[in-house]
Parts: sequence; structure tokens; C-alpha cells
Amino acid sequence: MPGLSISNGITRLAPEKELELIASHGFTHVHWSLHWSGDYLYSTPEIAHYATMLKNSGMLIQDLHAPCGCEKCFYAAEKFRRRAGVDMILNRAELLAAMDVPQASLVVHIPNMNDIFYEHNIHDAIRAQYKNLRFSLDELMERLPQYGNYRIAVENMPYDNFEIIRQLLDEYPADFLGLAFDSGHAHIGFARGIEHAGNLSSRICALHIHDNDGVSDLHKIPFSGTSDMRQLAELIADSAFSGVLNLEVSVKNEMENCGNDINLFLKNCFESGEKLAGIVNNCRNNPIKKGECK
Repeated sequence: MPGLSISNGITRLAPEKELELIASHGFTHVHWSLHWSGDYLYSTPEIAHYATMLKNSGMLIQDLHAPCGCEKCFYAAEKFRRRAGVDMILNRAELLAAMDVPQASLVVHIPNMNDIFYEHNIHDAIRAQYKNLRFSLDELMERLPQYGNYRIAVENMPYDNFEIIRQLLDEYPADFLGLAFDSGHAHIGFARGIEHAGNLSSRICALHIHDNDGVSDLHKIPFSGTSDMRQLAELIADSAFSGVLNLEVSVKNEMENCGNDINLFLKNCFESGEKLAGIVNNCRNNPIKKGECK
């Protein structure tokens, strides 16, 4: 599929102006990420407004980042908070339906396991959250189809050992649950995320592409950090992912390099995305030995 996507909500511009600016730099799709952090619930007038705004922009939706709620948390121990978290995810499915998006992944954050910082007692607490998470996923699997051909995509986090992700993907069908592969997160923690994801490539259904120094979650423009972008291209090419590449980059960590020019920032984003897309296409069209993709 031709085109390129970028997450919105990355500037301080009004959403309408931001979409116009993103489209003017060649991006065809947007990964809807407004209000992803927190408990914001869209009202009916807001949903109608954003649907009209998207239509007027001429852009398409490449998946959606669902809120990682604080009070409304879909793996909370308290039933009312957990159910509120489910409703918040379905609220975003309602938005997608109003936008006439036929199919999409709703990216969610889940409890993650790593062997670097967590003591075993913390691992036990996270495993306890797993039961609550499954209650919510069972409910979402029943209710989500009412809105459209949508599925849940669980995102890997920094230092993630993919233990919970693997369990979930084993327990739920691919048409309901997939992996939202975050390349920047995968690069943090001895860069083993690529290795873990390679074993689950048939379940990758959404992408968050960005770069960093291998230590901090900087969300830099691809090719500006220390990530092996050719290794990433090989992973994407060998995966089940069939959409357009999506960049999840941060303005605040790049503006100094762009002379505080948002247009230059978006230009650099688009050029780096096209460069990576070209490598991915070469890998798909010319299967070769690993590490030799150009």
C-alpha cells in the first residue's frame, strides 16, 4: 500500500491545523493519537467534529492509539475502573466508525515484564493484573465487532521481555489481537525487542517507528539514532503487516536540530519515512540473506 503515516498530536497546533500541515508535507495517513495519555472520553459532538475534520483534511486513518487510562484502566483490580477502561477503548472504536474507517488496530498499553528492573515480587503483582486484563479482552472481543472490523494491538515497551505479549497472542485469535511493534522501545534494553518480535512477526498489525540512543525513549526521527533500520526493515518485510509505515516521533526532541522549524521537522520525517519504506520494499521484492537488505 503506497503512502506514509505519522502520529498526530505531536505539535501544539490545533488538531485541524496540524492535520493540514501534516498533509501538506506528503503524509497520506495519520495514526490517531490525540488524548492517548490519560482518561479523556470523547463526547458525541466531539466525535462528529473529528470525523468531519478528518474528511476535510483528505487524510486516511492508519490505526489508533487508545488511551492508557489512569483512573479508567482496563486491567485495574477494581471492577468499576476496569470496566470504565473497556468503555474508553470502545469510545475510540466509536470514533473510528464515525470516521468511516473500515478496519484498524486499536493500540493499547498492557502490564509488561522485564528482567532488568523488576524484582520478582513486582512480577507477581503484574501477573495478578493479567487476570483482570483477560476479563477486559474477553469483553472487548465480544463487543468490538459492533463498531467495525477492528482489533486490539498490544504494544511492546522498553526492556520488555514479551512474556505477557506471547501469552496473550497464544490465547487470542489473530483477527482480534495482534502486536503493535514499537521499534524505539525494542531498541532499549540490549536491542532484544527485534529478536522477540521476530518470533511473533506473523502477528504484527501496527507500527510505531522511531529512533533513540538505545538508552532513553527519545522518539527521534528514523536514522537519527543508533537503531539498526535495515534490521527493522527486514522484520517489517517478513511480517504480516500490510499497511503503510507509521512514524511516532516527538517534536520536542528534534526541534533544536530543525532550528525550531516545524516544517523542516515534518520534511525530515517524511524523507526518513520514505527512505525506510524504500528499504522495506526492496526486502519484500528481493528476498536475500539477513543483514544484506539495502
